[in-house]
Amino acid sequence: MAGIKLSAKAAEEYEFLESVLKRCDHITALVEQYAGANKGADLYLSQMTRALAQIRQQAMIKNLGFVADHAGMLGVAAGRGSQMQRSRTIREGSIALKQLIERTMKAIVETDKREKGEKEKEKEKQAASGSH
Repeated sequence: MAGIKLSAKAAEEYEFLESVLKRCDHITALVEQYAGANKGADLYLSQMTRALAQIRQQAMIKNLGFVADHAGMLGVAAGRGSQMQRSRTIREGSIALKQLIERTMKAIVETDKREKGEKEKEKEKQAASGSH
């Protein structure tokens, strides 16, 4: 977020989404360990589903329902199928979640810039009408 000036609410959402991206990287690492595990694979699976449940819960608190929905669906899908199917599902789902988060972060920055521009125009109009 270096060099980006955001409003307080936008900055909070942006930082939350950055932390979710880091957790997605962690989930991706767990998926690879899970896919290659012969014994104790359930340990990795439980860590992934727990992380996805936490992302879902925190996204709901932050009013980012679409992120919460995606994490929730991925968590449910992680419990279905064979180990190979689960690995593929979680791997592809975490990539899709990362893309969703990156698009959302970009939209937050653009929306905040647009809102700031509108406020500046409004201030200029008030100043111009006040001087006449």
